[in-house]
Amino acid sequence: MKWTNLFRRKIRLLSTLPEAPVQNRFYPVTTTQGEMMGVVAKEGWVFFKNRCPHAGGTFAEHLGNESEVVCSLHRFRYSLQTGQGAQGQGDFLRIYQLIGTDELVEKGA
Repeated sequence: MKWTNLFRRKIRLLSTLPEAPVQNRFYPVTTTQGEMMGVVAKEGWVFFKNRCPHAGGTFAEHLGNESEVVCSLHRFRYSLQTGQGAQGQGDFLRIYQLIGTDELVEKGA
């Protein structure tokens, strides 16, 4: 089933991003909605809250491939492109993309 996010949220980035970021490395950032993690994935900068929607574990390290993030607690997987959980999980992670220099917009499929 394909899903579409009808309620895209805009958030301001308050932290300064590194000039030469390393791909697939997590960078903690501050936004108007609190602390988030940023990572340079295939499609550029991607941001998400550092709490797994399943049980609140953190995404302490990038354990998936370059297109997914994996919770360090129960190994639940989430797409960095859409935020959808792996097949059978039935949940999703809110994913944001960078617009301009300081605006984050929620992504959806």
